[in-house]
Amino acid sequence: MNGSKTLFQALKTWKDQQPESISIIETNTEKKISYQQLFNAVFNVGNFLGTSPLSIVVSLPGGIGNSVVWLTALITGHHLIPVSPQLTNFEYDEVLKKHKPDFLITETYRAVNGYTMKQLTLSQIETIIAEDREDKNHSTQLSDGNIYLETSGTTGTPKGMILTATQLIITANLIREQHRLTQRSKGLTPLPFYHVNAPVVSLLSTILAGGSIIIAPKFSASHFWEWVQEFDPTWISLVPTIVAILLKFDKPAFLKNSSLQFVRTASSPLPKANLLKFEKKFDIPVIETYGISEAGSTIFANPLPPKEHKPGSVGIPLGVEVKLVDPQNKRVSSNEIGKSY
Repeated sequence: MNGSKTLFQALKTWKDQQPESISIIETNTEKKISYQQLFNAVFNVGNFLGTSPLSIVVSLPGGIGNSVVWLTALITGHHLIPVSPQLTNFEYDEVLKKHKPDFLITETYRAVNGYTMKQLTLSQIETIIAEDREDKNHSTQLSDGNIYLETSGTTGTPKGMILTATQLIITANLIREQHRLTQRSKGLTPLPFYHVNAPVVSLLSTILAGGSIIIAPKFSASHFWEWVQEFDPTWISLVPTIVAILLKFDKPAFLKNSSLQFVRTASSPLPKANLLKFEKKFDIPVIETYGISEAGSTIFANPLPPKEHKPGSVGIPLGVEVKLVDPQNKRVSSNEIGKSY
């Protein structure tokens, strides 16, 4: 598989087959972009950036602008460094010193002294996205882009990594298959775009399936169920801390008539008790998954109902081969209870 070609072909297919279907929705602004508009947007931004590979630091909340930058970088061979919009001046300086980007894309203009890179704001990106170009052929140079991320640091100092478009598209396609996503799927994510989860699990898998993604710029406990009611997603991507927060709320009456089929979790272990409480309280299956940034996101996932999903289990391997061993590197048999070391 070639990631840039596969992603571009998916955009072109859905642009041709369902041009008016909504690809991305923003919860905070209620802005929407169709597959025709998304295809044009990627072409516009790609044309603006040019064919020479650029290093781009993007510091934006989740939304249409951020999504288009991700898609364009992956398709047209640029080097994308996603970072939090809440970075301090010191943290920005560290990122710029390390990566020496050609472009810095931020929500609003940011004074950065001592660097020669160009700056783009979110409003400027939105202007480029909305351009109506005379060239309707949309010929573009396809080349695998690279994403530069850092590990979560759960076992030590965060380490940098480079992920290619092909790696990410392979993973996103496996997620699409495992979660049975289709053109009728509508996924909601309130997770940040400077981690691997939201862009791969939600954005890329949705684009490959031809569905819709509903993006919240950040999680809000007070607005979460309002989003579910208003946008009526078929699935939601969360993390265990959000599951714990939602358990404090009563079950909304509208849920019995909603389209929501499942919630999936990742990023950290989900306590078995919280999974069982959530399923009982809201009558929604919770699908546990496990991934690592180095592998481009998900590598284990529980099946969807009616197949069995086991509370406390990361699920079954997703596109990878797995061997379980003890500290002496001896294979653990299928009927042996595992241990943590």
